[in-house]
Amino acid sequence: MFLKSVEMFGFKSFPERTRLSFRQGVTVVVGPNGCGKSNISDAIRWVFGERSSKALRSKKMEDVIFLGTSDRPASGLAEVSLTLDNSDRSLDLDEDEVCVTRRIYRSGETEYLINKKPVRLADLLEMFMDTGLGRDGYSLIGQGKIAEVVSAKSEERREIFEEAAGISKHRFRREEAEHNLERAGENLVRLTDIAGVLEARIEPLRIEAEKAKQYLALSAEKTGLELGVWLNTIQKSEAAVKKCEADEETAKAQAAESEIESRKAEQAIQDVFNDSQTYILKIDSLRRETDTHSAEISDCRSKIEIAKGDSAHRQSDIARITGQQKQLEQTIGDSGTFKAESKKQIEEKETQCKALENGIAETEAAIAKLNSETGGAEKRFTELFAEIETASQKVNDLKIAQIQLKSNIEQAEQRLAEHREALDTRTPQLAEAREEAKFLAEDSARITADITKCRNSREGLVLKLENLRAKQDGTRESIGRLEVEIGQALHKAQTLEEMEQQMEGYGGAVKAVLESRSLKGICGVVGRLITVPEQYATAIEIALGGALQHMITDDEQQAKYAINFLKQNNLGRATFLPVSAVTGDLLPEGEFMGKNGYVGIGAQLIQYDIKYTGVMRRLLGRTAVFEDLDSALAAAKQNGYKYRIVTLDGQVVNSGGSLTGGSLGKGSGALSRGNQIMTLRETAAKFKKQSDTLKSDLEALAPEVTAAQRAVDTQAETITGLSEEKVRIDLSLTSAQRQQDELSELIANSKVAVKNLNKQLETDKKALISSDSALETASKHLDEKTAESRALSEGRTDFFTRREALLAEIADKKLKIAENRKDIGILESGIAVAGEDVKAKAEQIAALECEKSAIESAEQTGIQTISALDKRIAELTDKVNGITERINATIALRETTERRMREARESERAIMTRREALVAEQARLQERRLTAQRDFDSTVARLMDEYGLTRSEASKKASPIQNLGEANKTLSKLREKIRALGSVNTGAEQEYAEVSKQYNDLKKQIDDIEKSREKLRNLITELNATMTGMFEKTFAEINKQFSAVFSQLFGGGRAELLLEDPGHVLDCGIEIKAQPPGKSIKNLEQLSGGEQSFLAIAIYFAILKVKPSPFCLLDEIEAALDEVNVRRFAEYLAAMCGNTQFIVITHRRGTMEIADTLYGVTMRQAGQTGGISKIIELNITDVEQKLGIKI
Repeated sequence: MFLKSVEMFGFKSFPERTRLSFRQGVTVVVGPNGCGKSNISDAIRWVFGERSSKALRSKKMEDVIFLGTSDRPASGLAEVSLTLDNSDRSLDLDEDEVCVTRRIYRSGETEYLINKKPVRLADLLEMFMDTGLGRDGYSLIGQGKIAEVVSAKSEERREIFEEAAGISKHRFRREEAEHNLERAGENLVRLTDIAGVLEARIEPLRIEAEKAKQYLALSAEKTGLELGVWLNTIQKSEAAVKKCEADEETAKAQAAESEIESRKAEQAIQDVFNDSQTYILKIDSLRRETDTHSAEISDCRSKIEIAKGDSAHRQSDIARITGQQKQLEQTIGDSGTFKAESKKQIEEKETQCKALENGIAETEAAIAKLNSETGGAEKRFTELFAEIETASQKVNDLKIAQIQLKSNIEQAEQRLAEHREALDTRTPQLAEAREEAKFLAEDSARITADITKCRNSREGLVLKLENLRAKQDGTRESIGRLEVEIGQALHKAQTLEEMEQQMEGYGGAVKAVLESRSLKGICGVVGRLITVPEQYATAIEIALGGALQHMITDDEQQAKYAINFLKQNNLGRATFLPVSAVTGDLLPEGEFMGKNGYVGIGAQLIQYDIKYTGVMRRLLGRTAVFEDLDSALAAAKQNGYKYRIVTLDGQVVNSGGSLTGGSLGKGSGALSRGNQIMTLRETAAKFKKQSDTLKSDLEALAPEVTAAQRAVDTQAETITGLSEEKVRIDLSLTSAQRQQDELSELIANSKVAVKNLNKQLETDKKALISSDSALETASKHLDEKTAESRALSEGRTDFFTRREALLAEIADKKLKIAENRKDIGILESGIAVAGEDVKAKAEQIAALECEKSAIESAEQTGIQTISALDKRIAELTDKVNGITERINATIALRETTERRMREARESERAIMTRREALVAEQARLQERRLTAQRDFDSTVARLMDEYGLTRSEASKKASPIQNLGEANKTLSKLREKIRALGSVNTGAEQEYAEVSKQYNDLKKQIDDIEKSREKLRNLITELNATMTGMFEKTFAEINKQFSAVFSQLFGGGRAELLLEDPGHVLDCGIEIKAQPPGKSIKNLEQLSGGEQSFLAIAIYFAILKVKPSPFCLLDEIEAALDEVNVRRFAEYLAAMCGNTQFIVITHRRGTMEIADTLYGVTMRQAGQTGGISKIIELNITDVEQKLGIKI
């Protein structure tokens, strides 16, 4: 196993994703102080689970996240990943590679991952136990840890030796076993105490259980008799109520017709009002639609004007581009003509040169022939001839050289002008390239910031997604609770409805009539035909009293048939309210209005079918409802006690001044039962609505979750897109920088060329001056030899004349050839310049053509846009005209509706006057029924309050009563027996059974704990024995290696490791004895700082020899060593890299020299972004192979 790579992102000074790859051997990390080298060591230590911020040189753990700089925002998280080669399966994972990742957020939340799967810190630590790796292993060695080995107490040195011995896992298991043993002991004490308490309770509970059995038997007998007595009382009360009801019903039938008319009038007004509101809303809607269309028309017109302006600009641009293209094409044509003419001149010059060269050859042949004809001349003549020929050749050569120098000077001056022109052209181009590179660098930095922002935003979106999913779970849980509540409410309502269907609480005559199939026209009982809000239920029930059981019929004839039915079948009596006959009126509107505590008129506080208006006004139209008795009394006194008043809690101020009141049983009446059913149904409906809302919310959350997931994915795509854009910009930036470098190089070359040409011009000009002097001397010398020759051989004048003429002809031809060659060079240079100019002009034409095509395409799009906008304006104008016509028609309809409203209100006022007269009559007829009904209700309520039973349920449990007096005597005796039992714990029997079971269970648990403790003690003993053997063996091997390593590193001396207490090897301290060569010391403090560091290094090297770590990170541990010892350290380290991969952070040259791979860490200097580390990699082996040298 070895470390393949470390990847850091947002960790300390590494905000960008930085990856360091490692090979087998020695990797050295170098760099100046403060550049971030040790942050690499901190990153590796942090991944291995380091929880001490101090060990990471931070105040708190969140400080390891990149804090940002002046121009770079802080990171939202820090992440470090280590990739380990696990092909040898050193780690207990069936993977060839193991990637360990640690991540921390600004919130302080930390994550650990192994191969991208979340794990606990404990899992991570356990995986690296006994491998030498980990935060406490000997694979991570820093300066402070080196010093601690020597300066630490003897017992504190054990940690690295235990890790090397491989007993960390066993010690961890032993500590866990000891902890479990301690907890088992605590549990044993606790359970023993509980068992003692339970044992003390068993016998008293047995006695109480026997007593409870007697009590329950007596109580059951008492309940049966008591229910029988109460049912007897209910039957008598019911008979009394029936007699009272018959006298009251006739008085309540006269107000129905007036109520019906009033309802009709109110409905008519409401219908007209609704129509009027509908027209108003329709007009407003149409006007808003008109405003919307008008605004869109204005917007379209504005867009058309803008589009026309853009079109004019585009036409101007097209004309400009066309003109530029024509000028460039003309220039290209002129350049072509120039090149053709220049090539033609070059061909002519070449032809001339060939002709001149042929002429020179012929002339030289003629001179040779002439010389052969004069071969018998004197010796002096021959010598003079040779000298003259030599001098003549020298003169000709000097003339040719002068021509060449003049040509060189002209060409140099021309090239100098070209280079100066190139400098004038390329210098602005370089400035433009630098500006473009600057803008691209800014774009790259901006996109980098955008990527960081997007990543932070994505983290927020991920958090939002997690919150939405948590909200989904919470909503599902709430739906489950509501479903339970709905089931309970519906079950209770169903029970009450069954009671209602069985007509519990109603008289026998009422039941008989309602159950009869032969009677027609029976609408139902009053209590079932009205709906009363919960807050008014008690008041309305008291106000109606026995009238709750009055039956409403369609007309008098149906009431008559029902009475005859009861009479013929001897079923009792009942009161009937014919809708056609019973009417009533309401209290005057201003009678109690504004009074303190006034709630309203009874008939107006309930809901019912409009056809029962007369009946309801007869029953409740003249009964006022107040909040409490005080306000009711005050109002009744002011009114002269003319009307009956009922309070919300059921107290009554009767007309005439009498008061009726007291306590009421909860849910005692049929109306309360109906309200309770309604409340339960409403509650179930409310819960159902809430459940449906939550389900809707849950359904709504699904797209939100999807949208959030999509947003997360979108952000990821955005990050990818930005990253791709950054790559593109970086490539452009590289290209711009390359262009900048090329231009800089060309400018530099041109400057060097200018300098060289100036120097060459100066040299050539000096050479030309020297050549003039030499030519003058040579000509003079030639003249002297020629004169001497004439003197010697005047007879040979003709020969010399001919020869000189031929030589002059050769010189003239050579001068012409040189001139032609110079002209050819100038023409070829002109052709090359013209070619480059043509190529540049052609590129400009192509660029202008692309720009022109884009503008023409945009112009076509603009024309289409204007056409579409004109069409849209026409459509909207037609819509506005149509809507205006609809508004005018709707206004006419609204005016007609308002006229109908005035007529309906006049009709309603006439109806209300008639109804008030009828209500006054109804109020006087309602006082005769309350007393009998109250007795009945109170007994039924007592039955429900004390036993929770309906009348039908009580009849099943009641004992039959033959003699009421004897039954009451028996009840008294039963109560005495129950009192004699005293305090009774009715749950004692069950409690006794539960306590007995608990006691037996505890005894079994105590036995199990005892067995478990024995197993734990045996395990601890086994682990101690195993650890002792492993530690003793490893310690002996390390001690042996330590002695050898010490001698090799120090060049002699001796050293050893000693256990302070060999009898307790698992707990004793470890002493270090060392004797460097030539020294005698008594304790380690006498060693120098460098010797102490070298001693500690020897210990670590000895451990690595015995138990090699897969890799080892050394952070400047040789800092205190001198150069000689650094070299020894490095050589020894190189020798050990066969079994262990070393990563060394250092400043020392000697250590750097053994590196297989060298990483340089730098930090940007002042003037640039500060606080960001950069990595440079140098593979020494690759460099050696490429250069063919040994570094």
